[in-house]
Amino acid sequence: DSLYNTFFKLKISHTYDPVLATPLDVTDIALGEVLWALTRGLIYSATFLACMLALGDFRTWWVLLSLPAALLTSFSFACVGLAACTWLRSWQDFDIVASVQLPIFLFSATFFPLSVLPGWFHVVVEFSPLYQAVALLRSCSFDLFSWATLGHVAYLVIMGLGGLLIASRRFQRILSP
Repeated sequence: DSLYNTFFKLKISHTYDPVLATPLDVTDIALGEVLWALTRGLIYSATFLACMLALGDFRTWWVLLSLPAALLTSFSFACVGLAACTWLRSWQDFDIVASVQLPIFLFSATFFPLSVLPGWFHVVVEFSPLYQAVALLRSCSFDLFSWATLGHVAYLVIMGLGGLLIASRRFQRILSP
């Protein structure tokens, strides 16, 4: 949510130029984009959770913690997406984004367990941000909490704050006169 729309507003339609004529600054723009992505993430996650609850597809009431976990995931990926958006030069650069997204998506332990992958590849997958999010959400959904759960939370918080810091600085560089 924070890649395509933000790229269009930043590079094509220059939507942010008139916004900067108001009392808002560049950091407000970055935070606004992240909050919009979080709002959409909340709607998606709450709808999915409501369907799970309506269909009785839950094993524990701890599944309700998956909503804040999904928001943390949305925050992390929105911030990193926003930061990545600032380096894209044209629509063709989205091919690079897709070439990064696809392997992360396929090797996140969503579709098959890590045990079917070679041992050396476990380490690579475990450093993947989507794996961290999947493991966190799986912990909430199946009441599998451990100290590793805190590690997943810490990973996503650090990733999100780092992405927000980079995005704010890049927005400052791009949008400041």
